[in-house]
Amino acid sequence: MIILTHASKHFEAQVRVLERSIKKYEPDALFLRYEPEGTSDGKNYIQGLPRQRFRDVLFLLESQDENINRYNDIVILIGADCVLFDKVRDWIIFYLELSSSGLNGSYYNNSVLLSPHITRHTDFNDGKSESDYYKTGMINGDFIVFRKSKTSMEMLQWLIDKDTDCNNPCEGKFYEQTYLTMLPFLFKEVKIVRDIDVNVAWYNLNERPLVFINDKFFIGEKNNLKKLKIFHFSGYEIDKPEQLTRYAQLNPENTPYAVQELLEWYALELKK
Repeated sequence: MIILTHASKHFEAQVRVLERSIKKYEPDALFLRYEPEGTSDGKNYIQGLPRQRFRDVLFLLESQDENINRYNDIVILIGADCVLFDKVRDWIIFYLELSSSGLNGSYYNNSVLLSPHITRHTDFNDGKSESDYYKTGMINGDFIVFRKSKTSMEMLQWLIDKDTDCNNPCEGKFYEQTYLTMLPFLFKEVKIVRDIDVNVAWYNLNERPLVFINDKFFIGEKNNLKKLKIFHFSGYEIDKPEQLTRYAQLNPENTPYAVQELLEWYALELKK
């Protein structure tokens, strides 16, 4: 399994935290960090980055290099500001639905796993509502799983050919997320994973409450807790450690206890 992220020098600290979390929970995975070809001040969008990310994933899936070929059965595209809090490979295999096909060995029924931003049809009072996703797309571009397959390669080439630099939500265009939302309808072997313990971020905490028990983070209600697998620190700024994100006006004084613990933990990790 390969875990791939793209990050400029402005995200060195975030990449270190991500890499340490991968080594802790998925030590057999190959972690790769690629430098974006464009430039950024650490906050603004990098022109051409979505196309580069998909092109790099396609390159890895097609690679015959023995150092890559040992790992490229699965490639995870992940944001540099994400962190693993648990193992993910077995969970991924489960959703790719590994099955037996007799004399032909084994096969996977799904080629791509996508994770939606929200899974409830309701508006929230956290700075973002379900109507915002009509414009920006429902699928998170910072956690996508690709299996080595013909379908994945066709899908990636389709994405590479699209105008993923366009940011005009009023016209229904928001970078690559517009096209990611279309994938389940245009391609087979695409699985939308609705699990609440992945792709957890500021924009879905109201439907995925964070709980802190015995120095571990969980998601859900007290009688139905799931261990947190992946948190996306989307919009987090190192110089504002008490603020969860810059993308919404959230009052730090109203931050739940578990989120405060998470922010304190991340701030300390970023300094290591």
